[in-house]
Amino acid sequence: MTVELVPLNPGHFAALYDIISQPQVRKYWRVGPLSMSPDDFSQFLASDAQLQFTIVNTNHQIRGFVRLYGLNARDACARISVLTSPELIGTGAGIVAISKLVEIAFQDWPLRKLYFEASAGAFAQYASALKNIVIKEGLLVQHQWNGSCYEDVVIAAIWRDNWMEADYRHRLIASGRLEPTGSELQ
Repeated sequence: MTVELVPLNPGHFAALYDIISQPQVRKYWRVGPLSMSPDDFSQFLASDAQLQFTIVNTNHQIRGFVRLYGLNARDACARISVLTSPELIGTGAGIVAISKLVEIAFQDWPLRKLYFEASAGAFAQYASALKNIVIKEGLLVQHQWNGSCYEDVVIAAIWRDNWMEADYRHRLIASGRLEPTGSELQ
């Protein structure tokens, strides 16, 4: 699945709100309340984000978003998140989209690592696809309500050094699905 990132703009808010309003997506929503109005969602998108992109498919249809937020310059870290429409869940498109965000973040800021939270099931998918890149740093036991039960939430990190040397990253670059950082273009 080919995905592109385009800068998020207010014209995308309604389509993104429709995506987060779908029950099969809402259970994966880790960075906002389970229920919010369109105005609250717009305010959420405007708050504490250093980078935000809309995920679009080859037909330029909006299929989700990625964001970098909570930048901590002192400790050289930030948080990342991804949310995709139901038809992309489990396709790998979210992993490609988050990989593009990670590449941009490490290119544009002197960050050591990027944190994210995911349900235990979603983390297993990330860890499988991003072997030796995603490091589990914490576990919140029975923390997130998924609609039928509480499930564990993993706090994980992607370290810059692991990312820059990762075979997965180099395969994405070789396939043309990821643009290398400026230092590798020289």
